[in-house]
Amino acid sequence: MPDYLFVYGTLRASCVPAELQGLVGSFVPLGPATTAGVLYDLGPYPGAVFGGDGQIAGEVFELPDDRRVLAALDDYEGFLPHDPQGSLYIRVRRTVALSDGRQLECWAYAYQDDVTGRQRILCGDWLRR
Repeated sequence: MPDYLFVYGTLRASCVPAELQGLVGSFVPLGPATTAGVLYDLGPYPGAVFGGDGQIAGEVFELPDDRRVLAALDDYEGFLPHDPQGSLYIRVRRTVALSDGRQLECWAYAYQDDVTGRQRILCGDWLRR
């Protein structure tokens, strides 16, 4: 069974940093999607707090069948699987709704630092902030 990834910030197709273009270029795009949560503007990147009644807009990709892909993404996102409490983001499973109505279980990166005083992105879409 393939793994899927929901992205809402710098890993979206139009924002991928140069150092990850080769990796992300190996992903199969499945299209726009949304999931429940709140998105915060953290300056050069956003942070998602999943759950609640807000909606976060993003994109879904099917990942290659290679565990090194998740390790590279974890490294980029600052997720330390051996020390989740010391991580800025944590990789979690989320149910997302694709624009065609399908629902998929995807990996996503949840922001786990304090959001007090952070600006909420009311539209839920980092590209439209």
